[in-house]
Amino acid sequence: MAATTSSRLRRPLSGGWLLAAAQCAFALWFAASVYLALKRASQFAGYFYVPSAGDALTAEIDVAGGWGWALPVTWTLTMGPLLAGLSFVASVVLLVTRHARGNRGLLIVMIGGAAAAALTVAVGVTPDVLSIAGWLSD
Repeated sequence: MAATTSSRLRRPLSGGWLLAAAQCAFALWFAASVYLALKRASQFAGYFYVPSAGDALTAEIDVAGGWGWALPVTWTLTMGPLLAGLSFVASVVLLVTRHARGNRGLLIVMIGGAAAAALTVAVGVTPDVLSIAGWLSD
């Protein structure tokens, strides 16, 4: 009896746990990327504002020049909503196929990961974030 109990406790991580962890981590990285981009814009203007491509404060400045975070932040803000959307679809597929059947903790974590992905998509397609991404790409 003890062997079956201990074997049930040592189940390997399922794909649902890993997907939910990746979705939450990416949502945090996305928020950090927005903050880093706004912080970079404030270095030029002297105050926080939402920059846009060709704005008067940074039109003649190489925004990415000398900034080590330029490539990862630009990639995240431009491709992040697409990646988060794909991970949301993967979550929905796992939830619909009852991947978390019999494991309430996994179900809650998967719903949380799907919510984090949906929130990332929703924030990523707002006009302000699109403006920041265009400013970085310009």
